[in-house]
Amino acid sequence: MIAGYATAGRVFKEKAWTDAAAAAAEFVLTKMRDKDGRLFRLYAAAPGEKPSAKGAAFIDDYAYLIHGLLSLHDATGDKKWLDAAKQLTDLAVKWHGDGQRGGFYFTASDAEKLFARAKDSYDGVQPSGNSQMARNLLRLSSKTKDDAYRDRGIRTIKAFSLALRTNPTGMPTMLRALDELLDLAGEPDEPAPKVDPAPKKPKESADTVSAKLALDAPKDGKRSFTLTLTVAEPWHLYANPVGLDTLAESQTEVSVYVGGKKVEAAVEYPKGKEITDSTGAKYKVYEGTVKVAGRFAAGEGEVEVRVKLCACKEGLCLPPSVLKVK
Repeated sequence: MIAGYATAGRVFKEKAWTDAAAAAAEFVLTKMRDKDGRLFRLYAAAPGEKPSAKGAAFIDDYAYLIHGLLSLHDATGDKKWLDAAKQLTDLAVKWHGDGQRGGFYFTASDAEKLFARAKDSYDGVQPSGNSQMARNLLRLSSKTKDDAYRDRGIRTIKAFSLALRTNPTGMPTMLRALDELLDLAGEPDEPAPKVDPAPKKPKESADTVSAKLALDAPKDGKRSFTLTLTVAEPWHLYANPVGLDTLAESQTEVSVYVGGKKVEAAVEYPKGKEITDSTGAKYKVYEGTVKVAGRFAAGEGEVEVRVKLCACKEGLCLPPSVLKVK
């Protein structure tokens, strides 16, 4: 809740929400810790008694509170929240951390001795303490520039590598930590020069065209659309009308479907550019950016515009295809 209020306050610029997060954090830090700064889990009172803190905290308690404090630092920039997060992280490492294999035990090393000290890794309704601690450690490292926190975060993720491989859907928060770690690892010291990828060789006409559909709101039972086609160089499409009978089957044609059914549409095609080929035949083509407008009866269902087209360049035509834009 501290993290939620802090984040909401930061995003929506609502000071009252940030203040609520700060008040809750202040209460836990002042009322629910022992003299060494370690957390208690509960704050309650028996009938007729004053409330008090009791019960040694588990790793989840440290993990969630640290998460809240880091979010408060994001929202306010106040160093005291970052300092508190660091102090609790160091205590969690000391009392719950596994220095040999990585990760964190659910109970502290000086807690009641159980048959075995478990390391919870399953992200259920809430993230496991280990998943949340992995993210906390990476965030702390980024904020403090202390690689020790980053290394501890990496060791925590590695400690559960087998579980990540065999049951990744059971650890989404740990996967998120891994994703954030890979993002950090992938940031070069200096930006690499941009290299344009090699253009893909088009196999059909639709591979040479990108399309964007804009729809107006229904008005008087009608809807208007604008379809923007961008034709890659050096290709062109045959215009509508193309201006040459032998190319009529190859001219660009737009049709409209609503709810999967074709509907009548009044389509306005732009004028094409007239060219003359090597045989002396004259016809019209579309090059570069082309806008096709239209109007159709409004109806229930998804609107889809289909474009029958044929792309050509000097001496070569690709197989015709239908481009579908929703």
